[in-house]
Formats: sequence, C-alpha cells, structure tokens
Amino acid sequence: MRLKVELVSNSSIKLKKGFLRTLQGLIYNLLDAPYASWLHNKGFQYEKRKFKLFTFSSILEKGRLDKKLNVFSFPAKVSFYLSSPVDWILEQVARNFVTGEELFLGNNRVFLNSIAILPAKKFSSPIKIKSMNPIAMRSTGDDGKYKLCEPGEKFSQAINRNLQKKWVAYKEEDCPYELKIEPIQIKRTATWYGTREKGAVIEGWQGIFELSGEPEFLKFAYDVGLGERNSMGFGIWSEWEC
Repeated sequence: MRLKVELVSNSSIKLKKGFLRTLQGLIYNLLDAPYASWLHNKGFQYEKRKFKLFTFSSILEKGRLDKKLNVFSFPAKVSFYLSSPVDWILEQVARNFVTGEELFLGNNRVFLNSIAILPAKKFSSPIKIKSMNPIAMRSTGDDGKYKLCEPGEKFSQAINRNLQKKWVAYKEEDCPYELKIEPIQIKRTATWYGTREKGAVIEGWQGIFELSGEPEFLKFAYDVGLGERNSMGFGIWSEWEC
C-alpha cells in the first residue's frame, strides 16, 4: 500500500542537504512510541538481517539549492510518498498525522494538508518501471569490501535474493517467487544522506528498468522497495509511462 502525504507551512520550507534522513525521522516520530522503538531496533528479521519494510520518496516538488549553505528551499506546500506492505505502519502514520497538534519537518513547523491512499496496483509481467529514488544494492568484492553492484546478472540476482529475504521476514514463510531486473536507461548516482557533521554518501542506480516476475511478487516489490536501505528512502519506484 502507498500513501501520498501533503504538508503545508506558513513560509518556504528549508531543509539541509541530506534531508532524506529528516523525512525518515518524521515517519518514525509519527509511529506509536513502542512500535517505533521495535521497528528501529529490531524490525522484521531474516536470520541476521533486520528489515524495516517501508520506503518513501524524496519531496516531489522541486527545491532550489543554496550551495554555500547546503540548504534546499522548497515551496510552502510539499508532498511525498510512503510505501509499505505492513498495514500498521501506514495506519499509525496516517492516524498520528491527523491527530497530531504540531509537526516539524526539520526546523519547519508544518501542518497536514492531505493524506491519500493510492489506488491498489495490479501488475503484469514484464513491466517497465522508473526509480523515484536511486536503487542501492551492494555486493562483496574480491577484497572482502562492499561495493555497488554493477547492472547485469549479478545485480539482478542480488535484488532478487534481497526481496525474497524481505518476503520471508514479513510473511514468515518460504518465498516461491523470483524477480528479474534489467536496466534500460540508467545512471550511477551518489546521494548525501544525513547531516554535514554525520552523514554518508549512498551510491545507487537511477532510471528506467524492466521487472519480470509473478504479479504478487511485483506488488510486494512495489510496496517494500527494491534493493537495500529502503527505510532510508532508497529503492522506491513507480510504473513508467512512456
């Protein structure tokens, strides 16, 4: 399931570079405290892996970057998508958005203008998609260090295994499906995540891809996101309309 959230402020909304972390913080703050703590510290587990099973887009409106201050200026009305197969995550966020008396996005006091449930998607295979935020997927190199997967068979296999693990973590049953992803028109990206003092560069792939798989598995990939670092805002995608 996917929500579209629209926020308004009394003036231009200003966010520091790396503001995906700010959006993530807002989402956690809108969960009931015990659930937020459980999701952040434990989450849905597959062996030693821990998954949060939600993802979100960047702000949909275009912002203007002040390169000296590393601050984006957005309109007073902004929106973003929040996506998850876990109903209680979206239900709590929606409820607490509506009942919350005061909200902050970074240092900006904001108000909920609207929140909408997007119509349920029905997918057929293959499907062309567009990454809304970069898809990050790492593999272990010969030196034992993680590095960004290059598009190709290894990339597709890694994306598939990652999605299967999320399926098992969420449904607590073996995953009977496989996913294949092929690049069509993509570029390598580097996204700053976090603050200037405490942050990191996250590499990923942005652009158009083709997905093949069972409709139920494609729907799960749509809800949970592709690749790694989904709860940091990476891997969210939409159907590509030529």
